[in-house]
Amino acid sequence: MTYFYSVLQIDSDFEQLFGKCEKLFNDWEQFSEKFLKYVRSAEIKDDRSLQLLRHLQEAPVCQAGRELIVSYVFQALIKPTRRAGGKLPTILEAQFEVCCLCQTNDEYLEDLQALRRDCEAAKIQLTPRIYAVGCLENIDSLYVVTGKFEYKLPSFLRCLDVIIKLKHVLDYHFSDSCEAYWCFLTRFFYGIDYRRKSKNSQLLQLIKYLESQCEEDQ
Repeated sequence: MTYFYSVLQIDSDFEQLFGKCEKLFNDWEQFSEKFLKYVRSAEIKDDRSLQLLRHLQEAPVCQAGRELIVSYVFQALIKPTRRAGGKLPTILEAQFEVCCLCQTNDEYLEDLQALRRDCEAAKIQLTPRIYAVGCLENIDSLYVVTGKFEYKLPSFLRCLDVIIKLKHVLDYHFSDSCEAYWCFLTRFFYGIDYRRKSKNSQLLQLIKYLESQCEEDQ
């Protein structure tokens, strides 16, 4: 029998291990502004990410949609690295392994069931990821899912928070394709140096820039 950890239990265990941390929720807006400034100066080449940046400027994107776009664009800035099996994921694959945006709840359930079947057939663990239902202008529902469990959560940032805590409390793996993103969030917002990807030169350059910007603001 598989034991189900509630979100509150995950929060409690994480706090026992690492202390209470609200930086992700308190500092995201400031980070997002500086990150997007950095991205525009970096001149990324991925067409879809560039379209999302334009959409962010021109359309009435909701708060969760804005946070989702930042998470997607990160994958174009810090490109995916090879999986354990040697395959190099695409930027699109990395984006979808952070969050899959579905138009309807039925589409979400169908996609999740297919993903779980594929992982079970391949005998691999389904790494935690986010599902959003709706569109960038109006996201109705947000979930964090694993191979067995589903957590419906109130915000995109809370989804990020829960995935990081699942890693450090229940030892779930981050997806290889977007591991640098989770490493960055863990280090920048929680002060935990997740070493497997911490030496990525692009990641270190981004962190240095953000830290220098924070120092200028003080």
